[in-house]
Amino acid sequence: MNGRSILLLFILFLLPLSVKSMKLPDVDIPHPRLLLFEGEEQKLVQELMQDSLWSLFQERTLRACDRLLLTEPLERLQTGRRLLVVSREALYRIFMLSYAWRTTGEPAYAERAEKEMLSISRYEDWNPEHFLDVAEMTMAFSIGYGWMYDFLSPQSRQIIRRAILEKGLLPSLDERYNGFLEKTNNWNQVCHTAMAYGAIALMDEEPGLALQLIERVVEGIRVPMNNYAPEGAYPEGYGYWHYGTTYNVMLLAVLDKLYGTDFGLSEIPGFMRTPEYVLHMVGPTSLPFNFGDSGGRMRLNTSLFWFARKKGDAALLRYECRQLLETESYDYEEYRRMLPSVFVLGAGLPLSQIPDPSSTLFVARNDAPVVLMRSAWRDDAMYVAIKGGSASSNTHTHLDAGSFVMDAMGERWVVDLGPQDYHSLEAEGLNIWDNSEGGSRWSIYRYTNFTHNVITLNDQLFNTRGGRNYSERRR
Repeated sequence: MNGRSILLLFILFLLPLSVKSMKLPDVDIPHPRLLLFEGEEQKLVQELMQDSLWSLFQERTLRACDRLLLTEPLERLQTGRRLLVVSREALYRIFMLSYAWRTTGEPAYAERAEKEMLSISRYEDWNPEHFLDVAEMTMAFSIGYGWMYDFLSPQSRQIIRRAILEKGLLPSLDERYNGFLEKTNNWNQVCHTAMAYGAIALMDEEPGLALQLIERVVEGIRVPMNNYAPEGAYPEGYGYWHYGTTYNVMLLAVLDKLYGTDFGLSEIPGFMRTPEYVLHMVGPTSLPFNFGDSGGRMRLNTSLFWFARKKGDAALLRYECRQLLETESYDYEEYRRMLPSVFVLGAGLPLSQIPDPSSTLFVARNDAPVVLMRSAWRDDAMYVAIKGGSASSNTHTHLDAGSFVMDAMGERWVVDLGPQDYHSLEAEGLNIWDNSEGGSRWSIYRYTNFTHNVITLNDQLFNTRGGRNYSERRR
């Protein structure tokens, strides 16, 4: 028995001693209990077939799953400090294939997903030193295990359960790896959500651990959710809104489905206003306002289907439906890895005639305040988006306070260069996450005010301590 196995046994021994008094309602729901209960797939398919766009999206999704049947299982290939590329594609594959099995009953999909999961179960670990890698892999395995439970053999179930437990959940209790507990950004949202899915998947076999983790999630995720206040803007910008909010919504959806409540999380100020923020962050050219470490391409924001249903506002899906309609192949692309969730979260929403949003202006305050303006909701409209705020209020910021983009006549005339690949910088020994005054992040030209649409005085870097952030002013 190696040292890691001894540590895991020690943690398991101590768990019953550390579980708090139960706060969560008792539930006794068999698999599948994540998002879509047994038998609900038939109603889902019926709803999809009644709408021409939904049925088209379903058809393209199943075609992509057919192509996955021809692939070989992913190898454990780590790039620098990250296994994230592998974890994300694993999530896409397992989520897609298990969804295809549930909505068609074709065993080939489940067989291919099982093969993927058994292969990944043999990895030595899921790279807990960079816990996002663990989180996305745990999310994948939890959905696959829960959704295909009745298909999996007892032996496969045991192998997959053990992988979720030992490679996913238990490392989240280890102080060497669970730094996400102290973070206030997307890491917190992604990792907490994934641990909740893993806990729910194993709540029959590990009830004490499941209770402990879900209680930790419900309390811990409130911290980053407070960042949406007061108007719904997200300090890390468009790209990380996609990451953090996608997972955050997946958490609220699974809690509400399982317990009949999200424990007040959706009522946190600003959260239900945030879909309008990301809607207005995309210009008439279908390009986002990509300040900070956001890429310049529009992403499929699957969470907007949940918001649209909750708010009864199909206008929120303006760009997401266009993207799904104009994309002929739904093959793997990292921002589509949650694709099946659009069906679970949004089926039944009328998509044939999406109305224009009611406002052409969005203004929001927080650590990265924005003013987002357009002349109309036409493709040739004029659009100007401006960012303010302090220069280093989050780890994904640039020295770009005051930067802007502009669309007109169907073209983007003023652009933001966006981020530089993290690994390319880290491979040179740079600490790109030191955004303190004089920190090494500001030695990288791409991140400075010299490469943004801002006014620079006396050829000097912005003073990152030049102003208090919004949260400090509120106090």
